[in-house]
Amino acid sequence: MRYIFALLLSYVPAVAMAATEAHGDAHGAEESGSLPQFNLETFSSQAFWLFVTFFFVYTFVKNMILPQISGTMNKREDHIRHELAEAAILTEKAKILQGEYEARMSEAYKLAQEKYTQARVNITKKLADAETKQRDAFANKRNAFIGSYEAQRSRIIEELNVEAKSLSKMVAEKLTKATEITKTKKAA
Repeated sequence: MRYIFALLLSYVPAVAMAATEAHGDAHGAEESGSLPQFNLETFSSQAFWLFVTFFFVYTFVKNMILPQISGTMNKREDHIRHELAEAAILTEKAKILQGEYEARMSEAYKLAQEKYTQARVNITKKLADAETKQRDAFANKRNAFIGSYEAQRSRIIEELNVEAKSLSKMVAEKLTKATEITKTKKAA
């Protein structure tokens, strides 16, 4: 069809040109001042070929070019519709995945909070136990020291009492001897 249209287009100007040349030679001198397209002798031929050419161009555009353009437009619309549907499906999947992700993150956060709280309680308990053990050990050492101190103090006080008694006996003996010596000296 393309080749036929091309042949017709190449034939129409050649025929029109030949007709114009033939007509121009016969009436060249008379009508040199008028427009050739409005010449009544060639007007019907020009109108005929205009309609024939318009019909073939119209038929060619309607049957060849417009179906290709509409096919391309339909393919484009189908492709866009398909892409939009696929995008909508992917958007829904993304929303579902986002919801699952948020649920998992929330669950993980809760689990982490529980483990943190449990670890904190355990550490606090261990610290309290260690502090209690340290206090008990300190109290035991202090009590042992106080017991040892009291024992030493009692022993030292006893020794001092014994020494004080022996010193007081010695002092008393010396005083009694000194008194006797003074009494004997006074009596003598």
